[in-house]
Amino acid sequence: MSNSQRLKGQRGERQVASIIHEHLGIRLKRNLSQTQNGGHDLVDETGDDFPWAIEVKDHATVTNGLVNDWWEQALRQANHVAKLPVLVYKHGRGPQAWKAMMDATHVAPHLFPKDGNTFTMALTTWCQIAREKL
Repeated sequence: MSNSQRLKGQRGERQVASIIHEHLGIRLKRNLSQTQNGGHDLVDETGDDFPWAIEVKDHATVTNGLVNDWWEQALRQANHVAKLPVLVYKHGRGPQAWKAMMDATHVAPHLFPKDGNTFTMALTTWCQIAREKL
């Protein structure tokens, strides 16, 4: 990975953390050991038990294949730390471009009792769901 790609990823992680703080009041920080330990991108700054493992991707082009690969990565990392997976990604500019993907069973287990029914929404919509779950 080039230095410019790494810096773009860091900027994306900080931007997502800022949006989540703005909407939830929770301060997340970049997981600095993610590269060495293969972990998710954002962790709770206070050490509280934030239930989600958030994987952030900022990419110039987004294809279904890339999203599927990123989702598989988010699943692996979330399972590793026993948290709920969330993929946050964007292509394009501005905070409105950020999308969040999660499994429907984590929102409505009575309607979706099995994993594998993912859906994508605006990051701000995910923040509303997260607020209800907290």
